[in-house]
Amino acid sequence: MINREIERHNMEAIRKLNQRGGRTLSVVDLYEDGTLDRKLIDFFLQAIWSGDSLLAAAGPSGTGKTTLMGALLNLIPPGTRIRTAEKGRPLPDGEDQPLFMAHELNDAPYYGYIWDGDARQFLEAAGENQIAATLHAESLKGVRKKLTRHPVGLSREDFEEIELVATMKKNRRGGETLRRIDGIYEKSGEEHRQLFRWEQEEDEYLGLGPAAHAEAREEETEKLDRKEFLEELLKNKPKRLEEVRELLLEFVSN
Repeated sequence: MINREIERHNMEAIRKLNQRGGRTLSVVDLYEDGTLDRKLIDFFLQAIWSGDSLLAAAGPSGTGKTTLMGALLNLIPPGTRIRTAEKGRPLPDGEDQPLFMAHELNDAPYYGYIWDGDARQFLEAAGENQIAATLHAESLKGVRKKLTRHPVGLSREDFEEIELVATMKKNRRGGETLRRIDGIYEKSGEEHRQLFRWEQEEDEYLGLGPAAHAEAREEETEKLDRKEFLEELLKNKPKRLEEVRELLLEFVSN
């Protein structure tokens, strides 16, 4: 049974990520723009359903990190409730299965932005909880440096507990703006290991080897007919968040 109250709550939480107005973009929009391809959608779908935490990072504003996070959170398993972190309350209480989300790890005085000790507490939860957040950094090294140094001061060990880090870049090709995920890194022992890389010349994503947790992720998505869902999604290309969400729920077995 789908909990419609949680579904409505999550949709509103995702919409609040949109600070630029207009329609909040979905994975289909990002697929058509080239930010995602089929294998990346499939990978992120498995990771999200497995409870993996995600940091989406980019240097300049407008690169698409928040849009990416929102589109991916629209694919979470039914019954998971998004809880938005706030200053002084980085891990909101509740009884439902949580996914803790911060709009951005930043000291700006906006809703969903956290920093300093709040950000550290939020990130430390990744070992036992699922979290998702964005931040300004241009590389995995930049993300690590920003979060492990003052004033956040996350330990190196706790940083390595964060399952996934995605870094994004914005490029120009002729008169077109390309927003691409230039690297996806996964938790792998002492340091994150790169799984995917964007090849700029070919404008395509290259897999760099099998994921460390591939078998476990496959098991976690058994309740979702992932192959059929992706085929239907990319064939009919519903763009509105609600349409993508309803399609996903159709492929969830009771």
